[in-house]
Amino acid sequence: MQPATAQPPILLFMKEFRYTLDRSSKKHICPSCGKRSFVRYLDTATGRYLADDCGRCDREQKCGYHYPPSEYFHDNGMIPNHHVWQPRIVSTPRPSYISAEVFKRSLARWEQNNLITYLRNVMGDDQTRQAIERYYIGTSRHWAGSTIFWQIDAAGRVHTGKVMLYNPSTGKRVKQPYNHVTWAHTVMKLPGYHLRQCLFGEHLLNTDKHKPVIVLESEKSAIIFSAVFPDYVAVACGGCGNLNASICAPLKGRDVVLCPDNGKFDEWSGKARDLRHICKSVKVSTYMEQHAKEQGDDIADIIADYFDAYNRIRETPP
Repeated sequence: MQPATAQPPILLFMKEFRYTLDRSSKKHICPSCGKRSFVRYLDTATGRYLADDCGRCDREQKCGYHYPPSEYFHDNGMIPNHHVWQPRIVSTPRPSYISAEVFKRSLARWEQNNLITYLRNVMGDDQTRQAIERYYIGTSRHWAGSTIFWQIDAAGRVHTGKVMLYNPSTGKRVKQPYNHVTWAHTVMKLPGYHLRQCLFGEHLLNTDKHKPVIVLESEKSAIIFSAVFPDYVAVACGGCGNLNASICAPLKGRDVVLCPDNGKFDEWSGKARDLRHICKSVKVSTYMEQHAKEQGDDIADIIADYFDAYNRIRETPP
C-alpha cells in the first residue's frame, strides 16, 4: 500500500461576497444613536470602508440602525460588483492502495467462498472459473465464506475491496442480524488510509477498448452479466449513490449503457445527463422496468432464472 501522502497544493478561486461587515473588534460612532456601537461595511477587494454611515449598529433592540451596501449603492445610483474571487489553497491527499501481497493472498480458498458456491450452482464450473479470473474475486476470513470485490483501476492499482457475505444457496446478501458489508482496508485497520473508489471491473476497460460498456449497480450483477453477454464490458459502481462523473471518468469516449435496478430508472436517467459530456454515448436501459418482478430486483435475479431454465432444459431427456 502506498502511504497517504499529500499532493502539491491546488490553488482554487472561490466566489465570495465582496462587501462584508468588518470582522475586527473596531467600533465607530453610530450615526443614529451616537453610541460607539457601529460596525462599518468593508470592501474586501480594496480593504477600505464604504461610506461613513454604511454599516450596522450593535444595539439592535435600542437602536436597530442598519444601512446595507445594497441600499447605499441604490441611493447613489451605483451598480456594484457584489462578488469577488478569493484564492483558497486546497491540499488533496493521494489515494491509498492495497498491497499486491494482500491482494494475491485473497485469490485462493475458492471452495470456502459462499458467492462462488452459488455461482457454480447457477453458471457451472467453467463460467464461474472464467468470472473469478476476469474479476479477481477474492475470499475473506472476516466472515466465514465472505467475498472480496476488489476495485482495480485501469492502471492495475487496487484501491480497496468490498467485503460482503452471501447466502450460498440463494445468492442473496446476508443482512441479518446486521448487514454484512465492510471494506478490506477497514478490516486490515490500515492507518491514514485515504479511499478513492473506482469502478468494479475498471481494469477490463484496457483489454476490451472497443466494446460498449454496461454499468450496473452491484458487483454480483456485473459478474453474472458478463457470463451471458461477453460482447459488453460489465462494470459496477457499487451503489446508486456512487454513480457520478468522477468515478465514471475512465469511460471517456466509450459507448455506455446504464442498467439500473428496478425502480431506479428515473434516478439513473438524471445521472446520465451528467455523463454525456464524458462518454461517446449514454443510454439508460428500461429492461428492468419491463421484466423485473419486484421493486429493487437487479438483473442478476433475471439472469439467474435464465441459467436455471437453461439447465433444466439441458438436463431433461428428450
